[in-house]
Amino acid sequence: MIYLIKIIILILLSCFILYIINNIFKQKEHMNIKNTRLNKVLKDNGYEIDYDNFIIKKCDKDICIEKKYYSLNFNNYDSHLTAKNKPKSNKIFKENNIPVPDHWIINNENKNYFLNNFHLKFPCVLKPIDGMQGKDVYTFINNKDKFTKILNELLNKYDEIMMENQVYGDNYRIFLFNNQVIDIIKREQPYIIGNNIDTIEKLIENKNKLQKEKKLFPVLNIDNDYILEQGYQMNSILEKNKKIFITNTINFHNGANPVRIDIHKIPKENIDIFVKAHKLINLECSGIDYMSTDIYKPYYENDGHIIEINDMVDTKIHIDADHHAKPDFLFNNILKTFQ
Repeated sequence: MIYLIKIIILILLSCFILYIINNIFKQKEHMNIKNTRLNKVLKDNGYEIDYDNFIIKKCDKDICIEKKYYSLNFNNYDSHLTAKNKPKSNKIFKENNIPVPDHWIINNENKNYFLNNFHLKFPCVLKPIDGMQGKDVYTFINNKDKFTKILNELLNKYDEIMMENQVYGDNYRIFLFNNQVIDIIKREQPYIIGNNIDTIEKLIENKNKLQKEKKLFPVLNIDNDYILEQGYQMNSILEKNKKIFITNTINFHNGANPVRIDIHKIPKENIDIFVKAHKLINLECSGIDYMSTDIYKPYYENDGHIIEINDMVDTKIHIDADHHAKPDFLFNNILKTFQ
């Protein structure tokens, strides 16, 4: 009996230790003033960081402005989990009248329902419910065969998959800090332009080589079906000055180059829904993915939608948006949020 009790205590102790270790690693996923590019850029632009007291401070002449955080991480763990759970955060947005795509959860138990019902609205999107950086995100799925193939592949990797109705427009990243919009980036859909000499495969190879030389991400998720829909194959010679898109995965980490948007021209209605979404998830630092045919028009005039919110904000996309501008274009705006 005593031996059994010791075994149980040992198991419980092991579980507790694993729980602590697991949460330590998870905490690294948060926006952290010690472990992200944000820290470096802030310091490069004159900010002082008090690690012991979690204070960010900047002085201009005799005026100093500072903000204190009450933990190492900008975002708390509960908010991190909510942001990571795309169905949960989208449900919160929808209940609060923020435009988001309709979505459904598919698993191996209910997948036959979706495969056998032809009322599905194509095109649609399939993606993991807690994915990052555009990994395993498939957009513009426009027929049942393609839907079946992709769904089965994803369900071999994930327990659950999120299906959304396809939203149209340009793809934007909205960076928020301290309940204010700091920067907005448009992600360019990756494309190639023909020279009447090289095949599409070679043009993509050349494009990715150039991307790497510029220290930008290459296009890894090449959509052969999408290229075929535009009338070409990988071995086709692309006509001179002919432009075609090579992927529908419009993500910075999939070669979608960033272009800065003028915040001052964004309608108040759009700014308000970005801040509202940010506050609903109780985040201090977030990146919102937004799609619209024209971000300079109110969201309700052109069917603009928030696709998802992220608490792990990749600051590199904001720095790379303008190689000729200093990074403090972005981060000097953070100073204003402290006032």
